[in-house]
Amino acid sequence: MQIKIRKIISNALNSLRLFYYRLIGINIGKYTYISPKVYIDKSEKNLIEIGENCYITRDCIILCHTQAYQGGPLKLWGSNERGKVKIGNNVFVGVDSVILPNITIGNNVVIGAKSLVNSDIPPNSIAFGIPCKRIKNLDEVISDIPPNSKAFGIPCKKLKNLDEVVTAGNRK
Repeated sequence: MQIKIRKIISNALNSLRLFYYRLIGINIGKYTYISPKVYIDKSEKNLIEIGENCYITRDCIILCHTQAYQGGPLKLWGSNERGKVKIGNNVFVGVDSVILPNITIGNNVVIGAKSLVNSDIPPNSIAFGIPCKRIKNLDEVISDIPPNSKAFGIPCKKLKNLDEVVTAGNRK
């Protein structure tokens, strides 16, 4: 009973959080979860776009600008960079990751914990590290799953590619 109440409260708070982000101009797709401890840069709201079915875990930072000025309060040298951040559909961003400006993360991507995303990540990838780099294609991972395993209650030997896994997960 307590778990159901906790889940209802968590979903309600996420809905309020997403409503606020959408209200101030951040484009967020359906069925996306953003943890309460995520920092989303609000200085240029229209520069951040998050797709559908995304999960942004706690302590992540999404920036659409940097103030890389140096030279103290006089800001004698350096630059102020602004850029769009586009996160595709079905993206998981691991705990304590940072996404910098001018970044596009493709559809069906897993970003590992404590990653620094400073370059674009292609679709259907697993990427992590500082700096974040593509490690493997998700279709390769699916083909490596033992045949007796199950994904979303479906035997993996029946799943041929990533699209079937995503649609199997959406059925539930």
